[in-house]
Amino acid sequence: MNKKFYLANSSRRYLWILLAGFIWGGQPCVADEIEVRRAPKRVAKNWTHIQPEYLHYAPARGEQLEQKPLLIFLHGAGQRGDHINQLKTLIPPFRWFISQGISPFVIVAPQCKPEVFWSPDELDEWLDYLIEEGGFDKERIYLTGLSMGGYGTIHWGAQRAKTFKALAPVCGGWGRYEGADKPSMTKRKNLASHPIWLFHGALDRVVLASESKRVRDWVKAIGDMEIKCTIYPDLGHNCWDAAYLNPTLYQWFLSHE
Repeated sequence: MNKKFYLANSSRRYLWILLAGFIWGGQPCVADEIEVRRAPKRVAKNWTHIQPEYLHYAPARGEQLEQKPLLIFLHGAGQRGDHINQLKTLIPPFRWFISQGISPFVIVAPQCKPEVFWSPDELDEWLDYLIEEGGFDKERIYLTGLSMGGYGTIHWGAQRAKTFKALAPVCGGWGRYEGADKPSMTKRKNLASHPIWLFHGALDRVVLASESKRVRDWVKAIGDMEIKCTIYPDLGHNCWDAAYLNPTLYQWFLSHE
């Protein structure tokens, strides 16, 4: 079967099931369906920003996991800590797909330690470990995150070019992580090497919508790059429900192979 034909039809099937769940409601408990995994000491021994434990969800449903893309989710500041199980019901992509019992992605979520921010260097080591372990399509890796995780998505994407097929930062930005007003030209080019879809609430007073707009403008200044920026006129900081309840976002991810 033609690969692109198969992927397109599989994506439509997954997204139809997802949308049906939004309409009819009902979300069963997801905590027992998500696996806690741990990076080995040889990988995590020097980490000061991320926990060695991370969450992993991959409903097999008779499919080869090596054919499923990887979706990485970075949480916000309120979910920092050392109790990974507390995250199980707080991560939007987990909730939406697990409620349907089927997902087009293998989904993983690390946890940031208390009082620190996401470290792209440590995330690099963690992702290198995941790629070494396998269990997903290594050629299709997508990255998203909200609030502090939106910042982490942008910073990690600016550091690691040509790994992620697409980025979707939600109510994030750049300025909180470094003293510089904007990233270096190298980092801006790295960031622009990915298709990007930014989401933000116009009424956000925690992270101003201008943060996402600045990132959009930096990427556009590089050249004819693929970047979208959705600003919700009536939403504040919590625009992530609107972003992650949008089946078009997941279809957009899957359209980038």
